Amino acid sequence: MIQEHVSAEGFVNYNAIAATGKIDSVIELIATTEPKSLVTTTDMLTFYINSYNALVIKTILDGKSPSNIFSRISFFNGPEYNVAGQSLNLNDLEHKIIRPLNEPRIHFAIACASMSCPPLLNEAYTAGKINEQLDRVTKDFINNEKFNEISATNPKVSMIFKWYEKDYTVNGKKDVIGFINNYVDTKINASATLQYQNYNWDLNEQE
Repeated sequence: MIQEHVSAEGFVNYNAIAATGKIDSVIELIATTEPKSLVTTTDMLTFYINSYNALVIKTILDGKSPSNIFSRISFFNGPEYNVAGQSLNLNDLEHKIIRPLNEPRIHFAIACASMSCPPLLNEAYTAGKINEQLDRVTKDFINNEKFNEISATNPKVSMIFKWYEKDYTVNGKKDVIGFINNYVDTKINASATLQYQNYNWDLNEQE
């Protein structure tokens, strides 16, 4: 489903996904996954990232969208889904389940269906490859000029780095610039002041 209907740039053909009828079987799999099967942090990251991305697609197909401030409330806080036996909305899944796993790269893997959100990877995350996949999507997002304008003295970066500032640490200390510098060739000066891009909430739908 993902490989066929998500472009290399992360744009989603929601109509084509709906036509396949496969999303309901994915949602059923998410609901019936046994919590005891999620033994390691890798297991949990893989399952919950894939679940979040699938549930975002399901929410879009059910007629909700994050495209304006009023619809965002019902999009993220509205529908509750059975996720391995827990009743969770998208906000719960992100903030109560995924972020506490203490993996900052998740912010470039979970895709909230908007144009300024990190592009949806057009393959499923797997336990055997997830570290490489997380590194790849993080590097791709940070170095994409659509989302971040990296320079030594005047960087203008995604709002994601402001919203989740405390998640980006280096050697145990909050350090957004240091985190970004792990993934770029042109390093940002430690003394630079970050500016932030306007966030585009339009739907990440294929034309």
